[in-house]
Amino acid sequence: MAVDAVASRLAAVSEYVDDTEDLVNLSLDYSRNRLLKIEVRITIATVCIAIYACVAGVLGENLVLPSTITKGLGGFVAVNAACIVGCALTYWLCVRELKRRKLI
Repeated sequence: MAVDAVASRLAAVSEYVDDTEDLVNLSLDYSRNRLLKIEVRITIATVCIAIYACVAGVLGENLVLPSTITKGLGGFVAVNAACIVGCALTYWLCVRELKRRKLI
């Protein structure tokens, strides 16, 4: 009888351990999913910054540009503002599309 009582207690403890393992695994899966979502957003942001860097690299070369761009500081500011707005819009559209498809 004592052996049966110990065996039933061990079975109960084993069930508690299994339930705890399941809970920990669910928590880890949730954390991994959150990290993957953050990683996707960071990757999208990196691509957008790379687009901006590519534009800066092309314009940094010794190119002959129209005088409206090179006449003063206004053209420089306009080109940079357009690139920043374009990159931000690209990031926003990518994130919105991924949310619409429920990927992030």
